[in-house]
Amino acid sequence: MTSPEGSTRFLKRVALDRSQLGEDLASEAARLTWLGACGLPVPEVIAYEIGDGAEHLLLSAIAGRDAAHSGEPALLPAVVDALAAGLRQLHATPSARCPFNHDRASRLALAERRLLHGVVEGDASADRLAGLHVLSASLPAEDLVVTHGDYCLPNVILSVDPPDAGPVFSGYVDCARAGLADRYQDLALVMRSLARNLGPGWTARFAEAYGLDALDEPRLAFYTMLDDFF
Repeated sequence: MTSPEGSTRFLKRVALDRSQLGEDLASEAARLTWLGACGLPVPEVIAYEIGDGAEHLLLSAIAGRDAAHSGEPALLPAVVDALAAGLRQLHATPSARCPFNHDRASRLALAERRLLHGVVEGDASADRLAGLHVLSASLPAEDLVVTHGDYCLPNVILSVDPPDAGPVFSGYVDCARAGLADRYQDLALVMRSLARNLGPGWTARFAEAYGLDALDEPRLAFYTMLDDFF
């Protein structure tokens, strides 16, 4: 939608009966406000209201386009580098005062609640969730940072300005899952999204641009499987 001044805005709507399942817009608005106060490029919260059995959240737009629609094949290396730059910036945010917790235990508890309420899509099952609990117990201590929670290409905005400079990181959208979590929460989902949106072969470049010498495959697998419940 467009404001009277001509600027683009986005209106999100979620039914109130989803509010206990990790989908409420009030918490997303709170996260966006906190992230913005940290100096991170996120949409501005213009208004939040409850009415007609639903929450409504009105947001400003971030200039650019999402990384899943990033143009010509020749630009893809720059796209991957821009994605890594955006994730480095987010994970470097001072975490001591972050009020939002998405550690493994809380995410597993929410996954179980969503499963019990019948909102999990696909073939996720109670047995698979039990397997995730077992796998979680074998993983190393969490490396907690401020995470996006759903760091996939459609949720990262890139800008090409000037046009001949190549894409650069511009901002984050859909931040409802933002909070303290293991950095592999984001790394796992962006690795999967790179393959889905850009094709195979980009893992090594992203890892190097992000600053990783090697990837922890069990942690990648855990957070990828956990996302099936969300």
